[in-house]
Amino acid sequence: MLFFILFTATNSFLTIITFIYEQADLTAIGPANIAIRYMAFILSTIYAPSCKWKIKNQLLVATCAYTFDFAAGLFVPLVSVPLKYTFACLGATVCGLSAGLLWVSQGRYIHLVCEMSGGDTSNMKAKCFGLFSLIYCLSHISAGFITTFGLGLFNVEIYFITITATGLLSVLFCALFINDVERFRKIPEI
Repeated sequence: MLFFILFTATNSFLTIITFIYEQADLTAIGPANIAIRYMAFILSTIYAPSCKWKIKNQLLVATCAYTFDFAAGLFVPLVSVPLKYTFACLGATVCGLSAGLLWVSQGRYIHLVCEMSGGDTSNMKAKCFGLFSLIYCLSHISAGFITTFGLGLFNVEIYFITITATGLLSVLFCALFINDVERFRKIPEI
């Protein structure tokens, strides 16, 4: 569910960000944001597997970073052109650097939950990853609704407020409902 909430905002943002900035005669900000985000994501996948933080903390940091990227869009109209690029690229960098943590930790989280359930672990993993993929893909549909209604009925500021609020909802969901699976994990006896 965390990924459904977070990627409702993320998929909406990535789908429409270039269009939003083009409408404001800032044609390079959207592509720069996406390029920087994915370059930072590539770098973050190098260090993410060796991160020693608890999985819940990795997920929490990543959801905060994604939300920071959404919120940066709120400040872009308020500043001069050089600062517009700075805000957008800073948000993209922070988000991209945390993306590796997000994706590596979700895989580890599902793995540990399946391990803790006992039984046929490989069958359980297949079911859990399949369910995860289904819920994640549903976020593309909900993102379409946010984009259609957020921009179709309201202005750009309301759109950025909506996706930032959705990001904050994912942070809250992570803080309150994601279990610290390492704490419940059975340690094998020697």
